[in-house]
Amino acid sequence: MQRTVPAGPAHVIPSSAPGWAPVWGLPLAAGLLVLLVGYLAAAHRPEESSVALWWPVAGVSVGAYAVAWRRQQRLTVLAALALGVFGAELVAGYSPAASLWLALANIADPVLCIGLLSRVLPDLRLRDARDFARFCTAALAGVLATAAIAATPVHLLLEADVWTVMRAVVPSHLSAVLVIAPLALLAPRRPAPAGRVETTVQVTTLVLVTLWVFAPGQDLPFTFLCIGFLIWGAARVSAPVMWSEVVLVAVIGAVTTTWGWGSYAAAVTAYRLPPETMATLLDVMILGVPLAVWPLWLAMDVHRASLAEVRESRELLDSVLEGATGTAIVGAGLDGTITSWNTGAERVFGWSAPQVVGLRSVTALRTAPAERSLDALVAPLLAGRAWVDQDWECSRADGRQVTVAVRVTARRSADDAVLGWIVVGEDVTEKRRTERALQDALERERQAVQRLEDLDAVKTAFVQSVSHELRTPMTSVLGYTDMLMEERAGDLNDRQRRMLTSVARNGRRLLTLIEDLLLLSRVEQRSPTAVTERLDLRTSVQRGCEAVAPQAESASVRLATGLGPGPTPVIGDPDQLERLTVNLVGNAVKFSPAGSTVEVSVATRDGEAVLTVSDRGMGVPEDEVARLFERFFRSSNAQRAEVQGSGLGLAIVKEVVDHHDGQVEVESAEGVGTTVRVRLPLQAPTPTGPRAHPDSTRADTTVGTT
Repeated sequence: MQRTVPAGPAHVIPSSAPGWAPVWGLPLAAGLLVLLVGYLAAAHRPEESSVALWWPVAGVSVGAYAVAWRRQQRLTVLAALALGVFGAELVAGYSPAASLWLALANIADPVLCIGLLSRVLPDLRLRDARDFARFCTAALAGVLATAAIAATPVHLLLEADVWTVMRAVVPSHLSAVLVIAPLALLAPRRPAPAGRVETTVQVTTLVLVTLWVFAPGQDLPFTFLCIGFLIWGAARVSAPVMWSEVVLVAVIGAVTTTWGWGSYAAAVTAYRLPPETMATLLDVMILGVPLAVWPLWLAMDVHRASLAEVRESRELLDSVLEGATGTAIVGAGLDGTITSWNTGAERVFGWSAPQVVGLRSVTALRTAPAERSLDALVAPLLAGRAWVDQDWECSRADGRQVTVAVRVTARRSADDAVLGWIVVGEDVTEKRRTERALQDALERERQAVQRLEDLDAVKTAFVQSVSHELRTPMTSVLGYTDMLMEERAGDLNDRQRRMLTSVARNGRRLLTLIEDLLLLSRVEQRSPTAVTERLDLRTSVQRGCEAVAPQAESASVRLATGLGPGPTPVIGDPDQLERLTVNLVGNAVKFSPAGSTVEVSVATRDGEAVLTVSDRGMGVPEDEVARLFERFFRSSNAQRAEVQGSGLGLAIVKEVVDHHDGQVEVESAEGVGTTVRVRLPLQAPTPTGPRAHPDSTRADTTVGTT
């Protein structure tokens, strides 16, 4: 019977097999390779020699440790390298103690070399000859440390001379590091130029020459021939091929010399030299190979990269020049002869490149012969300026005149020598025409504004003059009216007294209007006769309130003032500030119903002196509040109520506030009332403080009647 298994969460058991390669692949490969090459080098060392002829283990160790450094596998790779060297030495016939000591000594080489190199090249990549020199220095430090450590067990356990061992170990290890390790450190920038055929011919020739140099019975010192063919490869082949050639030369030399072939073995036999001498001669030759090859290969790689960048820059420049169809870019030699002419120049000037290149001077593009001096054009550039901007009037090929805005710069070499000139231009004919039209319009506007200002000044002077002329006779009229009302010219009947009262009332209204016009003109003109002094704002406000008190009493309006406990110092004209108060409080009284209260207060807030006047009168419609400070403006509800006024009171307030660098604010609602706030800059009080009005120290004062 088939059973149904209830569904549930799936449990996947991870397999450990697929993940071993990324973690253990490098240590295992490095350990096995070191074991193999170490055994071959140690087991096939010359007879009676205490050290190997060439020690490729050093190069493999440094290269593997460099890769491990980037992969964060340093400890596992070091352990694998130590085990590999220990096994190789043990299998080759060394004692366990000597094998262990030599294994530990070999670890010092990659640790010290890569550790030092990473301080100057964090990514462990060789990109030029300077990087290779740093690598050589780090490798030498690591090899010296390894030789010093390895010499002790060889001397104690194998009874070999310390200095002889040092002379053999240092070149054998250093040459191996410089030959093998670069494979893990090189960072090629560009592909090599050699193709397959050239690479095959070059490698084959090098191998044949190397085999001939180290052939049996060859006692002539022709090893330098290998260097010549390696230099050929350094200039042409890729990094992997170059590395393979260097390793091939080293391996062929080491193997054949171990077999007793070549000039080095022949020299040791002929002169009965110690076997370590043969190792030293071979290692010095192998050491010369990377020292000659890798700096040249790196220099050629940098050279190829630089040439590629130059080609790309030139192609980009050509593309820009051809793509700049709206901008003329013209190149010229030192004598001004045109050397390059882009599509934009053809479009701007109308001439094709064959018509001008090498045939005309760049200054000949200008219409006026007097402006064609090249020396005058480039003199500022030769004096140190970066560029020269000019407008050129030019004749196109079709005869049309155009205005071209040009910028002339010098074309310089790497040593800052002037090679020629670059002229970049743009057709600005329409732009300049528009600019001239705009300038003409602005000039007409300026003249119109000046005429308006002159008219306004004439108007102000006229109003001031007329007001002065009206005030004198009006004062006389009011004076004689007062004398008549006092019955100095005889008794008056009731009808005559009513007529004189009407004359006096309207005369005073007219005199008030005249005074307002005079004050407004003085404030507008910033009259130099205006008094500017340090004063207590409360004094001017108190005097203004006292001046309005009779009006408030007549209208049965209560006038409540709160002037604060301390002085309120400001800089200003006391008469103007008093008039400001009279206008604000007078307006509030005029528009307030009988029995209401007008509140006047002075306070300090946020570095400002604040004068506030509030009433509970008819208020102002919301859409008319913004126009309250316009001259002769009167609100619609005031006109309907037939409240008398000239419409200049608040305009004068605004001018006085502006004259004192202050601000004025209005809050009003129809049928509710109006609040006006005047803000003036507050001055720092002096030790004694400004002199206050005798009544200004009262916190609250009530003027008028209820």
